[in-house]
Amino acid sequence: MKKYEQMFILATDTEGDKENELVEKLKNTILEGGGEILESTRWGKRRLAYEIRKQVDGIYWYHVFNAPPEVPAQLRRIIRITEGFVRDMLIDLTYADKAEVRRQDYLKNYEKRKAIALSKRAEKEANDLADKPEDEMMHASDTTPEEAPVTEESVPTGEENDAE
Repeated sequence: MKKYEQMFILATDTEGDKENELVEKLKNTILEGGGEILESTRWGKRRLAYEIRKQVDGIYWYHVFNAPPEVPAQLRRIIRITEGFVRDMLIDLTYADKAEVRRQDYLKNYEKRKAIALSKRAEKEANDLADKPEDEMMHASDTTPEEAPVTEESVPTGEENDAE
């Protein structure tokens, strides 16, 4: 069985019993085809992005289900021939789930590799410092004028010229 995601829009004049009848028709098709419904959510009445078949508003529904490969064709056929459906979209999530698992594994491995690289770098820097003789290490008194920190005493204020 494959995992599918379906979103469909019903016309606003199908609210109530007609709406429930259409949704149950799709659910029964999935169940009779040997599938199982994992999630069924009514998103409610919303404005469409653009007018479709003289409809400005629609009732949005969302299903996630597992089913054999022949069930989506049956659902498409029912949606095409049944009045009340404005639009639908059916997506096969089987490969999307596998890709997401691979992506999560890659991210875990990436974090591990990154941590190992950082620890190796820190270890190398510590070893380099330990290997340097004391006389080669730079002290604060060894800084050149370009490297010396700027303090208030080292910045000319112009008062020296006024005293002359």
